Amino acid sequence: MKRQAVQRFLSILALFCFFLGSSPPAGAWDEVTHSEITDMAVDFVQTPELAALLRAHRSELLSGSWFPDWGQYGHPFDDGNHRSHLDRFRAYLHRPEIQARANYSALVAYYLGTYGHCAEDFYVDTTLEPFLETIDLHIARDTEYGMLNIKEFQYLNLHVVPYLPIDDLIAIYQSGGYFAKYHRNPANFEHEIRAIMKRQYILMRELKLLSFMSSQYTRSLMPWASQHMMTAPGGLEDEARATAALWEALWSDLHDRPAPFFVYSTPSNGGSIFTPDHSSSYGRITLLSSHRMDNGRFGSNSMTLADADGTIISGHAQLGYVHSPEEASDLLVQFTPDTSLTPTHAYTLTVNPGIYGLAGERLNTPYQIHFMAPEAPTIGSPHPERGWAMGVFAFCFFAPLALIVAGGSGLIRLQIDCSPHGLLARKRGLATGIQRSLELVGILLLGIGLYFLLTNGLPIINYGRFAPHNG
Repeated sequence: MKRQAVQRFLSILALFCFFLGSSPPAGAWDEVTHSEITDMAVDFVQTPELAALLRAHRSELLSGSWFPDWGQYGHPFDDGNHRSHLDRFRAYLHRPEIQARANYSALVAYYLGTYGHCAEDFYVDTTLEPFLETIDLHIARDTEYGMLNIKEFQYLNLHVVPYLPIDDLIAIYQSGGYFAKYHRNPANFEHEIRAIMKRQYILMRELKLLSFMSSQYTRSLMPWASQHMMTAPGGLEDEARATAALWEALWSDLHDRPAPFFVYSTPSNGGSIFTPDHSSSYGRITLLSSHRMDNGRFGSNSMTLADADGTIISGHAQLGYVHSPEEASDLLVQFTPDTSLTPTHAYTLTVNPGIYGLAGERLNTPYQIHFMAPEAPTIGSPHPERGWAMGVFAFCFFAPLALIVAGGSGLIRLQIDCSPHGLLARKRGLATGIQRSLELVGILLLGIGLYFLLTNGLPIINYGRFAPHNG
């Protein structure tokens, strides 16, 4: 038990040093939050057979939801966001010889977890995260930590055995010619993926404690987020519902049944948009599709927004996650009005029939969303919490060091007094100098610990946030 406690302390200390030496990854969610969204999404699935499969293969589902982060270490060449990988995975699952295999259900769960992860990242990065940047004292890289801090006092207990269908992933990667363009190959792929899996899994296990130590500070940066993360548009519950709807459509596709082109929207049909302000990311209408869409197919006539009287509100449609020409495809499309909406008025967004899918998939009938524009929301910021945990941790780290050093000084003094003819006594001047130096070092270490205690560890947190990231 004592040995385990020591190992635990050392692992925490190692993570603490990691925090000092690097910055958290920017944007999107992390594996902890993807796990929470994925588990929540299963409860929103309406098809009994699909829900039963996901519950029976929870380990495979969660492992799939982590893969886009684990797989970034060896992601497909020129496919950093795994868009092409999702299409090739879908085609792989449609092959009759794969469907006849004993692990087919496990592969389906893994595929749905991977697909859900990508959709969740696209959703949060185009709705919630831009909104937080306008109302909270927010740096993008803090978003992931902010999500973790929702349950700051709870340890992460996944109870999942990571699942890695390595032969299937190699086959999918080979179908895209990824190994031919990348320095990884079928021979070293498993070793490299498992190496990053191990590092990420250890980080996931200890990240809760790290978030606890810096949670109050993150809450002070993101007071609105800390209160509304579960229910906000693009928040945990919204994304869980969107993921479940996406899974339903993909499940139908795998069984060669018709599936809706658009599966989810924010605002929901019959709901209210969060703000009438067209300049806000929450003033856009966001649609999630089960197909990768082509940004170039959304022209001026693809979508129309009208009020209850039929008056057209001009605007433009664009895929939500396009940062460069090679990324001109996405599962999300957003309509942004050119002017702010009128509070308390009703509106209808219509997506006109047309070919919007990257592979020629067509929307055959008009897709409509009816919603209300509310009064401008009141964005309140609660009083920030006083952060103390990181300061206490730092003090508990430096204070024992100060005592150890001071103890060394005392031992030198004791040796001189007890052995008047010993080596230290004969070199009293040198020994006294060492003793005084140790006392000063001890005082300095204690002072550093007190400084961090009084400042709540803020200098450590800021260094961790702004230090250059070499990862």
